[in-house]
Amino acid sequence: MILRILLTLNLILYSTVYSEERTKRSCNSGCIRCSEVNGCYKCRPRLFLYLARTGMRQTGHCIHSCPKGYFGVRHEDYSICNMDCMAGPWSSWTPCARNGQTCGYKYGITTRSREILEHPSPNGATCPSLVENRCCRMEMRHCADILHNQSEFTKWKSLSKHDRKILRRRYRRRKRRKHKNRHKLRKRKKKNETRKGKQRNKDKKRHKKKNRLKNKRKRRLMRRKEAWKVFCGNGIVFNDLNSIPLLD
Repeated sequence: MILRILLTLNLILYSTVYSEERTKRSCNSGCIRCSEVNGCYKCRPRLFLYLARTGMRQTGHCIHSCPKGYFGVRHEDYSICNMDCMAGPWSSWTPCARNGQTCGYKYGITTRSREILEHPSPNGATCPSLVENRCCRMEMRHCADILHNQSEFTKWKSLSKHDRKILRRRYRRRKRRKHKNRHKLRKRKKKNETRKGKQRNKDKKRHKKKNRLKNKRKRRLMRRKEAWKVFCGNGIVFNDLNSIPLLD
């Protein structure tokens, strides 16, 4: 019985050792453990494990140095190649615009962007900025009144002679009515002067409030102008416009 047990144990040990030696022979150089399907999955201490993709399949290979776009991270137990973020080329600058308009302002903003070609691995370097903004001068400082906002001259020019005569008569009648109503208005003003005396004090308070609001708006406009001068004068490229205050 003892001899049978010893023989079975020897056969098991021989089969395990033989299988390990067989796998070692089939593995690539520098590989400790591997499989026929996935390739190498454990390398020697000074080598890096590189996963090569062929379609949907990944096979491991032991390499002395990492290829381009990868960098090695070594630890006590393992050494893996990490992938950095790869960004594509910059697009062309967009036309100078501000608040959705290409005219009506002195300065505007142009932007350019790029796309991510390869996302980074968990331990890889993060992606750089994908959008850049730069100041620019608009070609059209004042927007021309075309289609949407027609000027009075263009409207008058489009009318016929008969329509022009009718408009002139209406304009003269309005002037005559205003001249007749002036005498009536003078009499009413004298009666309402006493009533208006009380309202003047209220009007003064309203005017003061209006003046305060006007001054606040002027200060805001001055601050915005100064911010635009700083933004355009330095010629710096910004990634986030929110970092610049008062740049609306």
